[in-house]
Amino acid sequence: MEDSFSLSVSSSDDDLFFFISSGGKVKLSTTNSKVQFRIQVSWSSYPSTIQTFNVSSSDYQPTAYSTSQNPVVQVKADTRVSATVATPFSPRHSLQYLRGLIFFDGSTTNSTSLGTGLQLLNAKSQYVSTEQYMTVVQLEGYDGLHCFLQDYDNTKEIVQFQSVVYTDQPNGLSFTLDGTNGPSALQSCTNYSEILIGMNGNGLLHAYLGGVRRDKKNMVRTYSANNSLTNLPQEFQSDVRTYVSTGGKSFINISDNWSQLQGTTSIGRKGFFISPNYGVLSNDQSFEAQIKMPSGGTAFRLNPLSPSFVGKEFVKITLWDGSRVDSQKTFSAENQFGEGVLEVFGDRIDVLYSQDTQIPTTGFYMIFEVVSSCYRYSILISVVLILLNLL
Repeated sequence: MEDSFSLSVSSSDDDLFFFISSGGKVKLSTTNSKVQFRIQVSWSSYPSTIQTFNVSSSDYQPTAYSTSQNPVVQVKADTRVSATVATPFSPRHSLQYLRGLIFFDGSTTNSTSLGTGLQLLNAKSQYVSTEQYMTVVQLEGYDGLHCFLQDYDNTKEIVQFQSVVYTDQPNGLSFTLDGTNGPSALQSCTNYSEILIGMNGNGLLHAYLGGVRRDKKNMVRTYSANNSLTNLPQEFQSDVRTYVSTGGKSFINISDNWSQLQGTTSIGRKGFFISPNYGVLSNDQSFEAQIKMPSGGTAFRLNPLSPSFVGKEFVKITLWDGSRVDSQKTFSAENQFGEGVLEVFGDRIDVLYSQDTQIPTTGFYMIFEVVSSCYRYSILISVVLILLNLL
């Protein structure tokens, strides 16, 4: 960049450093140590193709993009632009490319520099434009670097940001969200769905489908980090998920391994089935999910909270007894859910919600609880005894 700066390096192995300049000098100082080093200077033409994004305070989903596919991005917000950067994998190699990810406070690269992606990542913070525009430039493309863009009206209460884009992490990823001095957020993005496997700590964890919003319309659950055993694991099917810790520290574990959701050994487990964009009109609301118990003797209490079905949307609930289908129920505009809680029996439940992709809906939301089915047999015994008495 045109502005001069210094950087102390204790050791280096083919590290990359980036400068925006038509010329100049680079000074290397070894202080009092005897050091051998080699430098290689490469001149590259400035990226010219510009991608434009608009972000709004009414957005449910943040704009998450790959910097290698969009090397120059101009962003316009309703109020001000908020930008965060995802932690890359293989950090020893890829972190250096974050030095070449430059954020500018304005509509062009002649605007004041806010800093680099590496500085932003290390600060666990967000860059915020002074006015409506921000420009982001990746000086050298590297697949695996991602930015999240939002309107600052929704993120201004967040004091700490972490972000991650990942795939194929069967053992999960662990994060510490310290909300002691203000809300601490984790934004995550996977190819399909994400499982919140576990958590502990002394904070409250608020889960959002999409980005954090000031009006909290897309906040679907609040967990107490030290009392959440019966509420996990829980699946979230959304392009982006945001977890916000308040009032203390929350230690959480997430995974994109769907099998983490299926099995449970806990009678009393509670959770929900929910569309990826629940609550907002969208053509992307269909989903399927599965809960499996290790043995029989279980039942599922289901409480649908969605409005009545319209058009061609439907939900199909399949109950299994071991390897065979025990029962199947389909609910639609012609066969709505009845009043109250639905009780179904089996050691596995499959839920499929489908919509006509040409007709946007607000999605489907249903709470479940895993209970013992032993009372089912006591009811049958009572009925038999009554019949015997009548005879």
